[in-house]
Amino acid sequence: MSKAHKVDFNEELSAFDDCAQKVKTAVFFELYAIALIDKEYPEEEKILVDIMQKRLGITDAKMQEMRDGVTALTAVYDKLNKIVET
Repeated sequence: MSKAHKVDFNEELSAFDDCAQKVKTAVFFELYAIALIDKEYPEEEKILVDIMQKRLGITDAKMQEMRDGVTALTAVYDKLNKIVET
């Protein structure tokens, strides 16, 4: 890790500035889902998600819709795991 370089996350997101909102929403969803899928959401992840939300123009309502979808998806995976394990 000593050779890792720091990046400005907000600046890196500027690569999506000229993209359609659909693309920005998809990128946000993929990264947000990664943050949520392990059912842990530490402050460090929240900070990055907040930066993404603002930079990519994601509303609170859309973010909640995404969170609800990830929660439903993980519930289905949990149920399927129980089926396989029993």
